[in-house]
Amino acid sequence: SSGINAELEAVRECFNELKTRMGCGAEEDLSMSELINIAVLKEENERLLGSIKELQEDVEEARESRDLYEDRIAELDEEVETLRAAKEENEEARKELSTKLETLSGYFKEKEDALHCRLSDVQAKCKQLEEEGSEKNILFYKDELSKLRKEKAETERDLTLKMQTNERKAKDAYSQLRAKDVK
Repeated sequence: SSGINAELEAVRECFNELKTRMGCGAEEDLSMSELINIAVLKEENERLLGSIKELQEDVEEARESRDLYEDRIAELDEEVETLRAAKEENEEARKELSTKLETLSGYFKEKEDALHCRLSDVQAKCKQLEEEGSEKNILFYKDELSKLRKEKAETERDLTLKMQTNERKAKDAYSQLRAKDVK
């Protein structure tokens, strides 16, 4: 504004100097005043046109920025929709897996319970077999002991008989030897 005023002041001085050199009167002074006003208006118009041009450039930059932001917003909206769909899929998969986990957990719990029952049955049978085995073993060993006693008794009888036979033979042999000696 101060630069424009200085330029206008310089133009007025030039016109006043021209006017004095040419010897112009008041009538021409009025047209000079109009010329100055026109020059001021032209200057103001050029300044306003420059401002308009700057504003148009700013508006164009703002439109370009807006277009970029709108494009980015559209991309982000698509990304959000994709993520939302992925989240829903993941949630469905999680629910499905959770259901499968519960089903499998129940199944394996039933199997574990069944195996515990079976283990208890097997342990009871083992204990019963051990007890029966002990009884069978006792009976087996009693039977074996009885057999061994019978064998011992038979062996003792046989040995006693053999000893008696051998003693008789020895006595007979001795008697015969003595009889030979006596003769």
